[in-house]
Amino acid sequence: MREYPHRRELKTTACIAAITLIASCLPYAAGMLASSPELQFGGVLLLHREDVLSYLAAMQQGANGSWTFRILFTPEEHEGAPIYLFYLALGRIARMLGLPMAPAYHLARIAAGACELGAIYAFARRFVKSAPVRIAAYLLACAGGGLGWLIAIAQAMALRYGLPHPGWAPIDFWLVDAYTLPTILLFPHGALAVAIMLAAALSLLNYCQRGRWLIPTTLAALTLAIVQPICLGTLAAAAGAHLALLVWTRKARPRRRELAGAAAVGLTALAAAAYYRHIFAANPAFSAWQAQNLTPSPAPIHWLLGYGVILPPAAAEGIHILREKDEGHIFPVAWLLATGVLLYLPHTPQRRFAQGLIAPLSCLASMGLARWLGEEPFHTFLGFSTIASESRLCPEHNPPGRWITPRFALELVLTLAALSSITLISAHTRQCAGGEAVFHPIEELEAIQWLGRYSAPGDTVLASPEVGSFIPAYVGRRTFGLHWCETTDPARKARELAAFFDPTTPDKWRRSFLERYNIRYLFYGPKERALGAFDPERAPYLSKCHQQGPHAVYRVIGERR
Repeated sequence: MREYPHRRELKTTACIAAITLIASCLPYAAGMLASSPELQFGGVLLLHREDVLSYLAAMQQGANGSWTFRILFTPEEHEGAPIYLFYLALGRIARMLGLPMAPAYHLARIAAGACELGAIYAFARRFVKSAPVRIAAYLLACAGGGLGWLIAIAQAMALRYGLPHPGWAPIDFWLVDAYTLPTILLFPHGALAVAIMLAAALSLLNYCQRGRWLIPTTLAALTLAIVQPICLGTLAAAAGAHLALLVWTRKARPRRRELAGAAAVGLTALAAAAYYRHIFAANPAFSAWQAQNLTPSPAPIHWLLGYGVILPPAAAEGIHILREKDEGHIFPVAWLLATGVLLYLPHTPQRRFAQGLIAPLSCLASMGLARWLGEEPFHTFLGFSTIASESRLCPEHNPPGRWITPRFALELVLTLAALSSITLISAHTRQCAGGEAVFHPIEELEAIQWLGRYSAPGDTVLASPEVGSFIPAYVGRRTFGLHWCETTDPARKARELAAFFDPTTPDKWRRSFLERYNIRYLFYGPKERALGAFDPERAPYLSKCHQQGPHAVYRVIGERR
C-alpha cells in the first residue's frame, strides 16, 4: 500500500525526535545502571554541574512552599525575590506528586525537550516548503553541531606527539545554549524557552500576515520572560531586525500590524528587563551574583567552527534571500543577523543569546543545500540511507566517472554535523558508566538527609566545595558555597575555607569565622579531611550530633547568634 508523503514525513520526524530524546537520557541511564549499594548516581552530569545543582536548589525552595528564590550557595543573609519561577513551580509540582527533585527535574527535561522538538518542526514547516528538505533541516536542528570533534582529535594527536596546539575548548562540547541536543540533555528551562520563543515567532508572523494573533504573541512573550528572559531579548531583536529588513525590501513604511507585533514583543522585553534590573540592583547578594555571572562570547573563529558545515550553506541562502528580497523567508535571516549583533553587544550576557539560533540556521542551511545540490538527493534520503549506502555501487546515485554525487555530499554534511553531538553523548555516557565523580557514597547521602531532617531551613552548613554544592540541591539547606557566580566573592571565601581546615589556624579565628557567617553546622567527611588536618573532635565549639560511617555532622555551639 502506497504511503502518502505527509504521513512518511510525520513518521520520520517523530523517529528523529524520539532518538533525540532517548540520546539525551543515555548518560543518566548509564549512571543509574552503574550505581551500587555503596555508590549512588547523583543524577547530575559534570557538564555545567553547578548550574544544574542551582536549579535543583530552587526546586527545593519551591517544594518548601516558597515563591521567592534565595541563593543557597552563599552564607550572606538576603531577601528572596520572585525569579526562577519555573523551578519554584516545578518544585511545588514535584512535592504534590511525591517525587524527589532529581527525577522530577529529568521528567521536566524530557517533557520540555519534546516541546522544543515539536516547535522546531513547526518552525521548519513554516519556512521550508519541500518535505524532504524539511526533514534534513529538522535533523540538522536536532542533532547538528560543529567541528568540535575534529578539533578534539587534532588536540589529542598534538598532545601525543608533542606538537604545539591552541588550547581551545570547542563550543560544541560546552556552550549548550547554541545547540538542541545538549540543551535537552541538561536544562528543561532552556528547552522550554526555545519552544516558547519559536511559538512566539510563528504567532508574530501569523499576526503580521492575518491579524488576530497579537494576544497569543504577547502571552508567549510574557511566558518567555518568566522561563528565560534572555530569550525574550533575542526574540525582540529578531522582530526588530525583521521589521527593518521588510522596510529595506519594500522601500516603504512597515504595515500597521507589523509595527504593532514588533512593538508588543519589544515593550514586553523592555518591561522584563526593567523588572529584573530592579530586582538585581536592590539586593546586594543578587548584585554580586550578576557582577560575577560573566558569559562573554568567544571569538568569531569559535562560532565558525562551532557551526561547522551548517554555517556556509546557511550564509549563502541568507544572501540569496536578501538579494531576491524574499519576504516569506526573511525572518530566519533577521534572526541570524540580530543574534550576530547580540553576541558581541557590550555589557550583556552575549553568548547566551545564541539559544535557539540552531533552528533558523538549520532551515537556512537545508534550503542552501537544496539550492546547491538540487532536491533529488533529499528525496532519496527520505528513506534514511546512510553514508555507507550504495553510493559507490548503485548507478542511480553514482553515475560512471563521478565519485562525489549530490546524495553523497548531503549524507556527508548531515553526518559531519551530527558527529559532535554523538561524541558529547558518548563521552558523558562513558563517564557515568565508570567515573566516580558523578557518584556519591551512600553514607554521605544518608548524612546529608539527616541534616535536611534535623536542621532548620535557614541554617548554614560548612562543607567542602563538592559536598557544599550538593547539599542545597539535595535537601535545600544553605551552604558556605564556592559556586562560581552565586557565591559572593568566591575567591575570598575559598581562602577562608582553606584557612578553616588549616591546623595552624587559631581557634579564635575559627570562632569568629563561624559567627560572622552564622554557620550552624559542619559537615565533615573524607572530602573535608582532604582540605586540611583540622580535627573537629578537638574543637570545644563543635559538638558531634550525627555519625554515618566516615561522615559526621557537627553542631556549632557557643553564644547564640
